[in-house]
Amino acid sequence: MTKEQIIKLELLKIKWSLKIKDNWDSIYILCVNYFNKFGGLNVQRNYVANNINLGQWIYNQKRKHNNPSPKSGKLKVEQIKKLEELNIQWT
Repeated sequence: MTKEQIIKLELLKIKWSLKIKDNWDSIYILCVNYFNKFGGLNVQRNYVANNINLGQWIYNQKRKHNNPSPKSGKLKVEQIKKLEELNIQWT
């Protein structure tokens, strides 16, 4: 969806939200695309794809895996497996 389309919907007072799981899966698809293009997930922290800072997102997933906390949360086993299928390096 383009920014223009989002603005038009918001002007119509459309209430919509994205569930966290759906959002995680959507960004994971960007990871899959990156993996298919570059052969790994060695993503620079400032790398942006589809207006998503994919590099920062991957950094956050690593942090959740390596240092889970009440504030940042932790990854689910299913999420860890999906990222490991893309050969993520946790360190």
